Amino acid sequence: MKKVISLVVLVSIILVANTVLAASAKVNVTGQTAIEEGTKTVTMTVSLGAFDDVAEGETLGFQATLEYNNNIFDSVTVQGLNGWDVSYEDSSKVVTGLTKSSKANVQIATFTFTVKDGVTAGSTDNILLNNFLLSNDGTLNQEENYSLKVSIIEKPTSEDPGTTEPENEVGGNNIVNNGNSVGNKVTGNNVAGSTKNNTVYNTIKDNTVKGSNKLPAAGLTNTIIISAVVVLIVGVGFMIRSKTIKLK
Repeated sequence: MKKVISLVVLVSIILVANTVLAASAKVNVTGQTAIEEGTKTVTMTVSLGAFDDVAEGETLGFQATLEYNNNIFDSVTVQGLNGWDVSYEDSSKVVTGLTKSSKANVQIATFTFTVKDGVTAGSTDNILLNNFLLSNDGTLNQEENYSLKVSIIEKPTSEDPGTTEPENEVGGNNIVNNGNSVGNKVTGNNVAGSTKNNTVYNTIKDNTVKGSNKLPAAGLTNTIIISAVVVLIVGVGFMIRSKTIKLK
């Protein structure tokens, strides 16, 4: 009988141990890993991932020790997220969090660090959450260390863009965008160009259009002279012929 009882107790212990070991919840620590010189704050976030044999909607809590470089960071503020009540005691460096309705895959706390004035590029720090213990009322009791490495980098110098040449855009009604616009309108055989801001008017004649039958001024003068000479000669001839007829 004693052997049977001992065997039952042993099996129970093994089953409980397996249950405790099987229950787990993933913890993620993320944040800014590189900040420029002159940046005032750095943010770190703690979140829960997937649950393994841990029921949602139940009480869940954590406790950890926060460590950071006081030569780089002046202070820190902690805030709970998504129903988590989170507090931080600066004297003991202990962070605690609690929720009565646990959920997987949610952010649970955010840490905002204030950067000290005068921190130069090349400075680095490992922000630590040591002995991060996550547990519930029964099956979950896990402890891990987490960290986030932060580096201060040089702020890039701004380049002088300098002066840029004005862009010329040609299209539509031949509009040139260089401060003066030119619009050309074609009507008949003339091209009239009109502008605003330094207006230019251009008239272009089409050489392919036939001219009128009007004679040039020089040609008209020559014709009149020739006609007068012909009339004079005809008149003289008529007079001579008339005298000849009278003599007969």
